[in-house]
Amino acid sequence: MKVLLLMTFLFETALAYPQDDDGPIWGGSNSDNDDGSINSRVDNPHSGFGNCECVPYYVCKDDNIITDGSGVLDPRKKPVPSKEPDLFAHLSPEGRRGCGNFHVCCIAPTTSTVKPYTRQCGFRKVNGINKRILSPNGKNLSEFGEWPWQGAVLKVEGKVNIFQCGAVLIDSFHLLTVAHCVYRFTLENAFPLKVRLGEWDTQNTNEFLKHEDYEVEKISIHSKYNHERKNLWDDIAILKLKVEVSFGPHIDTICLPKYQEKFEGVQCVVTGWGKNAYKNGSYTNVLRKAHVPVISNDKCQQLLRKTRLSKWFILYENFICAGGESNADSCKGDGGGPLACWRKDGTYGLAGLVSWGIGCGSPNVPGVYVRVTNYLDWITEVTGRPISEYWPRS
Repeated sequence: MKVLLLMTFLFETALAYPQDDDGPIWGGSNSDNDDGSINSRVDNPHSGFGNCECVPYYVCKDDNIITDGSGVLDPRKKPVPSKEPDLFAHLSPEGRRGCGNFHVCCIAPTTSTVKPYTRQCGFRKVNGINKRILSPNGKNLSEFGEWPWQGAVLKVEGKVNIFQCGAVLIDSFHLLTVAHCVYRFTLENAFPLKVRLGEWDTQNTNEFLKHEDYEVEKISIHSKYNHERKNLWDDIAILKLKVEVSFGPHIDTICLPKYQEKFEGVQCVVTGWGKNAYKNGSYTNVLRKAHVPVISNDKCQQLLRKTRLSKWFILYENFICAGGESNADSCKGDGGGPLACWRKDGTYGLAGLVSWGIGCGSPNVPGVYVRVTNYLDWITEVTGRPISEYWPRS
């Protein structure tokens, strides 16, 4: 992505539009990890104290979780050379069982000042979560947990997860994505799909909070989407999950726009794990972001008519355009991902879903997105939830 993001393209003629081949292979679900899970409950009959919490070894002392930071803080002084200590010396071998490598079974305090997470749509973690531990190496990389509504659609082939496209979480059971990404999975004998939430670096499992995988129960394609015609009109789909999402600091929803809400002239952000170039590009491991301005459909149509689409091209009214700046765009693999726009109430609203474009990142060639505002009634009809549930709490 240079600054490019993932936009799944499939056209071979007029539109630069997703290829038929699948994306890269991603790691297994969180159930596949064998290194233990932070703050997961374990019943360890060998420990001598029954139920306990699996925590990093360095926050456990004398079989109890450290609550005041003792021995964990970084004093701002020159370290004194010493022999590397045996970090597990204070804990019996039995007490380490059931948690995997680098985690131990430790008694939690009876009271805690940690408040349960309260879901609220559209709030970006500008500096990420625990930035001191995880910090990306490039200016176009997202911080861990910065965009908590970002999802990834994965095709499941046995124990292998193959990346398909992006998606965006809108409530505890549903995500939006583009129809051209998931249409073939509605056909007979299609491989099952799952959605990954809370992901950041697809090739590592050492994030501060672990990702969550959810099986897709149902795919709802918009009734006006015509797969055969390939013009990508009404390119929107809803994924319903089999179980309810467990929200947390790195997993939350985006707000849907209000009726008649306008985004033209607003600087928005598109995110994804797509390719960094249309030709010979490679998928990114760490979630990337690109800042792109939303432009009017009239201007977008004028610019697109100067491409191979020709001077007769008419832009469908249910599209919205953003970008047109060199090397700032979505690209292959970003399809279904969110075009998120900041609003004066401090929340981010979902202006669009990455749909198509002409190449990636060329100057004066904007990317084209599904205009979510025009599908609000359809979304509430499919999900069965009132539109007020998708707006910020007053």
